[in-house]
Amino acid sequence: MKHHPDGRNVSITVSNFPPAEAEIDAKNLESAIYNLLLNACQAATGSTHLPEVSVLLTEVDERIYLTISDNGPGIPDSVRRTLFDPFVTAGKPNGIGLGLTLARRIAEEHGGTVWLEESNREGTEFTLSLTKNRSLLEELISGRE
Repeated sequence: MKHHPDGRNVSITVSNFPPAEAEIDAKNLESAIYNLLLNACQAATGSTHLPEVSVLLTEVDERIYLTISDNGPGIPDSVRRTLFDPFVTAGKPNGIGLGLTLARRIAEEHGGTVWLEESNREGTEFTLSLTKNRSLLEELISGRE
């Protein structure tokens, strides 16, 4: 993220991750997390303070939660209902509006989802959830029957 122009001057704090296991498509999940992090970095650069993003991984029962928070100015109320719709950019000049749509689709392929946890003038928080120990191969095979 530090190599992307929007992430260069953003302080990113990652919590100590507890050991968690899940069967995943690493490339797709990496893409989903990258989109969430990039959005957070872009938002944080709009902060009146030092731009900060934090990443927290938690595990509850059969679910894994990845929460990404920023200290940006928040998401306007007028955009919140359509955030996950394709091509919604929330006024970002360089975005095409597919990052959250793709992140949610990828999370759903892993038995989870992505949602807006909270957003206000002090920042925004998104959570991505996954189902642990879920066999993607078994689902693909059963989906073909």
